[in-house]
Amino acid sequence: MAYTLENWGIDTPGRTSLWRYMSLSKLLQMLQSRTIWLARVDTLLAEDPYEGSLPFTYFQLQSDQSDRDAAMEKKHSEAPGTRKQMRDMFLAMHQMERLRTYVSCWHAAITDNAAMWKLYGGGSDGSICVQTTTARMMKIVPDWVGIGKIKYTSYDKNWDVNVSNSYTPFFHKRSCFQHENEIRLLTNSSLDDIPFDVSNEATGLPVQFDPNELLLRIHVSPTSDSWFLDVVQKAVSSLGVDVPVEPAPMSILPVF
Repeated sequence: MAYTLENWGIDTPGRTSLWRYMSLSKLLQMLQSRTIWLARVDTLLAEDPYEGSLPFTYFQLQSDQSDRDAAMEKKHSEAPGTRKQMRDMFLAMHQMERLRTYVSCWHAAITDNAAMWKLYGGGSDGSICVQTTTARMMKIVPDWVGIGKIKYTSYDKNWDVNVSNSYTPFFHKRSCFQHENEIRLLTNSSLDDIPFDVSNEATGLPVQFDPNELLLRIHVSPTSDSWFLDVVQKAVSSLGVDVPVEPAPMSILPVF
């Protein structure tokens, strides 16, 4: 992977808690298959059409390049239009990366989050949240999967990183998504060390894991009925997973 963990702001001790909100059916699929699903980025564009895109300034700079292009082409004895062709190829390459990049998104926080329960829980009364830490995640992900912290920024100005690296856009999102405080798992189907063939039709990639090693706790929705906790506990236990199933931290009642 082109970026190490430290490059993308993961805390060195790995104490940050990670949370992923989902429906009960998705939890059971995760535990039964023992896999984390990395979704192909183009399948996420309905939620955020900026996924994998570049800042506007890159294109604004390119629109005023004709005179400079001509001068550089003359200096280096290049055919007219060579420089524009190179930029067009660069853009096409970045667009293609959406079809080859796969991600799994996790929320970094001290405790659970009311907004995240509503946005990603999959139903207020049947929602689940799994909790882990960056240390546990870093331990279980294979070498062909990277992990990093999303940087929330504006697309109206230049980024202070190298946009020529094809992974850079996938670790940036607009500031309007900063409530997600996202830690992202990422891989690219062109990597040589992926241990299986990836077809062009694959909308996601499975990452094998041991739930007992990765998961710290499983929480049920703060708005769920009391019987739901018992149902989830029995379902998790029946799959051979020895992870505590508890009410959501925010469901604890006040003293008055």
